Amino acid sequence: MEKELRARELLVLEKKKEKLQTAYAECVKPLVEGIDDESKAQELIEALRAALEGLGFDTSILVALPTAFGKAPAARGSFDAMVISNLTEEINMRIAGFEATLREAESVVVADNAAIAAAEAALAEAQQKQLGGANTFAEFQRAQQKAESDLADLKQILKALEPELRTFSKDQAKAQKRLSSFREGALAAFLSLRDRVTRPPLPPPAEEDDVQEWVVVEPAEAVAA
Repeated sequence: MEKELRARELLVLEKKKEKLQTAYAECVKPLVEGIDDESKAQELIEALRAALEGLGFDTSILVALPTAFGKAPAARGSFDAMVISNLTEEINMRIAGFEATLREAESVVVADNAAIAAAEAALAEAQQKQLGGANTFAEFQRAQQKAESDLADLKQILKALEPELRTFSKDQAKAQKRLSSFREGALAAFLSLRDRVTRPPLPPPAEEDDVQEWVVVEPAEAVAA
């Protein structure tokens, strides 16, 4: 049961990795290089945003995608470059994390299968020898002990992977911290500037020659009084 659950988890990780690699190849790379067709660019931006949202990317990155990728490469400013750089770094980090986890799991599966096969073979051999006489009982016990030792070694291998998984979790936490800093710093400043309303300039002062004299005409009732 545990083995089947682990296999399903690895399958989910593999699908996430493939989805992220596809999003990078089909969306990010063309958008970074620039697309002349504006409608095609908007289509890729929406597809990228949907893919990243499904993979749990932070909304602070998603909201900045249209601004960063909606311009030609030559027209992009420092903020746009920072958004694209952070996005690329986050994607590459996640792909590398998926690949590392899958490699580690694969090695564990191979070792697991080998240990199980060796234990089963040793047990079968011991049982066969046991049929040959009572003197083989001690050999059976030794074979059984070796099988148990192999299984214990396998558990040690699984336990040894725990520090690597904790390291991967720490890397994710660091990435989250960088995203939070980006959201609270540069992105917040950008959104504040974007929402600010610029007041129109004041008209230039009138020249003395352009000043007109105004005559105040009092109402007729006031004159009669």
